[in-house]
Amino acid sequence: MKTVEDKLRFKNHFFKLGQGRVIPEDQKDYWAVLWKEPENSDDIYELLTPYDVRTIRDQNRVNFLLLVYILSKRLIAITNEIGDSSKKIPINELLNCIRFLTKLLPFLFELPDYASEIEDRLFWVHSFDPIVYLNSIQDSVTAKGEAENATAVQLIRSSVILLFLRGFTLEAPRIKTTASNKVLSVWEPGIGNSSKYATPNLIVDSNRSEVLKLLLTLCSVSFYQSPATVIASGSRFMTLLVATTPRVELLTLVCSLTNLVCRSARSLPEDNVLVYTNNSQLTEMRHLCVTYSVQLLTAMVVYPLPANENLLFLEGTGLVPTPKPSNMARVYMGKLHKESELLFLGSYLINILKQPVVNTKDAESNKFNIIKSGNQPSLWATEATMLIWELVQCNKRFRSLIAEKFLAELMVVLLFYVYTFSNNQSHKNLVRICTYLMLYFSSDTKNLDSLLEPININLYDSLPTTFKINPAPITTRDFIVTQTSNLLLYLQNPSTSYTYNAPQPISSIMTTLVEIQYNLIPASSIKELNLATDPAKKLANPNPQGGLSYSSCSAITLLISKFSSREFLQEKAIHADLLALLVRAVCTAILKYPKPSRMLLFSILKNEKVYDQVWNTIYSFRIEYFNGNKLSSIDDRNEEEQESSPMELEKNILSTVNSNTSDRLSITSQQPSFHDGDIGESNVPDTPPLHKTSVSSMGNNGGLNLIVDSSPEQEIENSLRPRLPTGMSEKAREKLPKESPLNRTWGGNDALRIILTIVIPHLKVVLKEIWSSREGSSVDSYLLVKQIEATDFKELIDKNRAQINYDFLPESPLDPLKFTWSHLSLGWYTSLLYGAMYNSVDAVRAYSGNSNKIMKNITTSIASVSKLTSSWTGFMKTNAGSSAILANDAPEVHEWVRASLTVVNQWNHTAVKLFRIQNSNSDGILGAFNKLGGVNQAVPSTPGGVNDMASHLVRRLSDFRLNNTSRASMGSIPSGLTTPVEEQEPSFGKFQSRNSVTSLHSLNTLNRSRSNTPRNSIS
Repeated sequence: MKTVEDKLRFKNHFFKLGQGRVIPEDQKDYWAVLWKEPENSDDIYELLTPYDVRTIRDQNRVNFLLLVYILSKRLIAITNEIGDSSKKIPINELLNCIRFLTKLLPFLFELPDYASEIEDRLFWVHSFDPIVYLNSIQDSVTAKGEAENATAVQLIRSSVILLFLRGFTLEAPRIKTTASNKVLSVWEPGIGNSSKYATPNLIVDSNRSEVLKLLLTLCSVSFYQSPATVIASGSRFMTLLVATTPRVELLTLVCSLTNLVCRSARSLPEDNVLVYTNNSQLTEMRHLCVTYSVQLLTAMVVYPLPANENLLFLEGTGLVPTPKPSNMARVYMGKLHKESELLFLGSYLINILKQPVVNTKDAESNKFNIIKSGNQPSLWATEATMLIWELVQCNKRFRSLIAEKFLAELMVVLLFYVYTFSNNQSHKNLVRICTYLMLYFSSDTKNLDSLLEPININLYDSLPTTFKINPAPITTRDFIVTQTSNLLLYLQNPSTSYTYNAPQPISSIMTTLVEIQYNLIPASSIKELNLATDPAKKLANPNPQGGLSYSSCSAITLLISKFSSREFLQEKAIHADLLALLVRAVCTAILKYPKPSRMLLFSILKNEKVYDQVWNTIYSFRIEYFNGNKLSSIDDRNEEEQESSPMELEKNILSTVNSNTSDRLSITSQQPSFHDGDIGESNVPDTPPLHKTSVSSMGNNGGLNLIVDSSPEQEIENSLRPRLPTGMSEKAREKLPKESPLNRTWGGNDALRIILTIVIPHLKVVLKEIWSSREGSSVDSYLLVKQIEATDFKELIDKNRAQINYDFLPESPLDPLKFTWSHLSLGWYTSLLYGAMYNSVDAVRAYSGNSNKIMKNITTSIASVSKLTSSWTGFMKTNAGSSAILANDAPEVHEWVRASLTVVNQWNHTAVKLFRIQNSNSDGILGAFNKLGGVNQAVPSTPGGVNDMASHLVRRLSDFRLNNTSRASMGSIPSGLTTPVEEQEPSFGKFQSRNSVTSLHSLNTLNRSRSNTPRNSIS
């Protein structure tokens, strides 16, 4: 449709569906116009606005449902007809049916009564009869053998078949053949295909994208469910896809999607064609094809089959070969066992995640790179992260491979995402899933050995300068612990020069990062690494069994010091728990693994006053308690009673603590002064007052409550928290007296007491001889470390066993914090993937540099600069090979791609419930231009919420549409975070101390006269 008159005529033809009469299914002249006249995607997506579709649906529900049914049947009929190669594929009609269904289905799925009233009568029937629908007559298919004729089953099977048709989604044979058009051939080399890489055909990519987009839309009924119900309810279309698709077809589909995604991460330009410098629309199409592929693959692998009551529609149908259906896509991925296939998957999925790391590194040395591509995450980062997580859970061999070969690199890359994008609202969900995956890996204490080995030099050299630390780390664990500590310090008090686009869930990020620290600090290798030591390196030497370096210990101590400030602790209830986790982790490490923790013990002794400061600050909350997140004071009349408690507790301690206390007092007075300064500043005396013991309560530990709130958002937040250590759960705290002060309920009391009254005094006794022999002169710090390593801690623990809690004893099992799955947490996790689906069109346009004219101009400018230098990296690091450009440079290819592309988001202006839709507040150049143009982008934000409905502007601009093209600018944490530096003086001195639907107007009356209406009256 090239003229305005053609478009207006077609639109009026469509509006006849909204009239108060049912258009008969056999009125073929009317229906055929819908799939014959449109010439490109915008004749459907752009011309028919959300307001138009919703108007038709609400004015004449039966015609709307009939339209969906007839389009489905037409697509199914075409698919059945073109299996024979002697018949020409009516590609235009096929594509129009696909595009119409993709456009209409979201407005069907959002109806409140879709699942209860519409789905069975529309998709699970032999044929859709308006009379049956109007009279609420059930016509469901339940008999064995009849279910395959149901519209839903045929629609899914036809969509899968369409992905393997020669001349449509597979290359057409050069020589005409009598074979069937349907060929179950894996698209790309890789798993199940060992051929060589061929130049992509963008017409084939375009057609694949259309079908993949339809499959994603069919399975998007979950968009209109809440996170609390989405897992139990599921999606019938997705269940049909993963549980009933013939196994060979499903396996071929999974392999094809996987190989196409992995090809996008190859480094060779001739193998990985993502950028076509002569036409940005070709680049966008290739990115869309990969995007839809990785999203469908991830959705299939992630999808858990719903509760049994939501699988009853499969009973007795014969659609599944076994009594209990399974997600066969996940089963197939879980059965991969060849090392080459697992390496193929692992390396390329990590390569997808590594892209911003590589680009940032390249940008640092490229002065012509005026667009910092490293400041945006990989386009498929969310999906790649989820695929890695799912494969680790469902495939034991893949999990072992990750632990042995890729864990160190993967953890560093995930931390880079958190470090770089945690201050960008647009990427908050990606940041959170990266932190949760890090928590998941850190909790696997049996597979952390690769993190405790010396960090790979090539890995460290490949990192951007702004992401490195000084001094260089000894092990990968050292790097993660130190950089995580730096990040926590930044999140605690962000630079005033950086502002957040919207309130960022800083507490959630901080909490997960501290939980990761809790798991990593005590970690110790099960094998001796036998690393060479050099006395000249002093505190830069490695530690036995991969113990924490002195630099990492300093970072931990600095973090504890900052977290122990009264201002930080009284801000939120969660902050006291974060401090408690850190102190408990330190205590666990030094008691369970004292020799690997020799540097940590030295750091504790050297910075004793930091731990004194922690005790004094916690002790100062003797009449204050948290009521939710509000800090309250105990009534004045109870103050005297509260103040008497510490004295009684002191007397109890005096009767149970041994002579360590007096040793501690005497040794303190003997030590020379500090020459190299302290990590923390404090005015506490050398010997703090005796400390009270905490009340340790045993019981089941639940989630960590950030806010006392019963809202859906808070319930999801709570579901994402791991099970906490003994005594820190809400259930344990409920056993304490009401309004107990913080100094009694604080979860780190026992750990801190052990450090101050048992560990530090013992170290002073052990080192007393060295100090005495070198009185008046400095003591070599490394000599003290060696002496600490040689100390018999077993004797100390046996002597004080009655004073040490069971959790900290060497023989007690190490209980890390683990990410646990539930319907709520899995619902939130699924919403992240579906949120990425919602934003895919806008994300691809922004990422490929085709958002608007200003981006095209910048691309043109950069291309001119590239003539001056051979090191140009541009938007994407990989450039297309010349053969690929020539192969797709024909005008017909450009026209086909242009006709297929659209800026319309099919889910926009529908009542999404799974995640919240927000307008992006873009920064930078693109953000400024978008704001000037009045353009906004919908950015999913989970959990909870209902998105925007059709607005007044859409109603006024019924024939037009504003393009959604905005993209929030990318930011990173500024460099210059406080990084612990190895001490300059080789001496150790004295201690200082988150529809209305209108009824049909007179429809029954009009239907009575339907038989008297000539069929050719509709023109």
